[in-house]
Amino acid sequence: MKLTIREYAKQRGVSYESVRKLIARYSEELQDHIITENGVRVLTDEAQEILHNHSKKQVVIYEADETTTIRGLKEELEKEKRKNRNYITEISDLKIQLSEKTEQLSEKNEQIADIKQTVADQTLQIAEKVLEVNNTKYLIEKSQNELDLIATNRQARRKYIKDKKKAEKELKKQEKLKQENNTQ
Repeated sequence: MKLTIREYAKQRGVSYESVRKLIARYSEELQDHIITENGVRVLTDEAQEILHNHSKKQVVIYEADETTTIRGLKEELEKEKRKNRNYITEISDLKIQLSEKTEQLSEKNEQIADIKQTVADQTLQIAEKVLEVNNTKYLIEKSQNELDLIATNRQARRKYIKDKKKAEKELKKQEKLKQENNTQ
């Protein structure tokens, strides 16, 4: 009895896709046993028998492969578990390293802050010393100017006294001459 691919899949309790793949796999063997009626592909009895025989082989192979696959999957699962344990250990180690680096960074930041404070203090001390030196220079210049003024005043005073004495001497001389002239 002829069946469409969908009917055959339904009768066998498998998906349409699995039957289609099976037909594709054994297309050479099935080529004369699949016919098209009214645009629909139909399986002859021979095609159904060929597919049935090949699907039995697949079941046996699949069962054998299933055991192998399960064993392989278990091995793969164990490998992945080992990898995960290694990753967990590595992550834990990295967390410890990160914590250590964070602590070191914090210490370095404290050191930098201390150094900045020290530099600021020293800069302030230097500024105070520069101000003190500038004040001292100013006082020295002021004192020097005052001394120069005093020296200039002394010289002027000496000259004044000298000129005054000279003038007094001259005046006395003139008075003496006047008196001498008057007495004569």
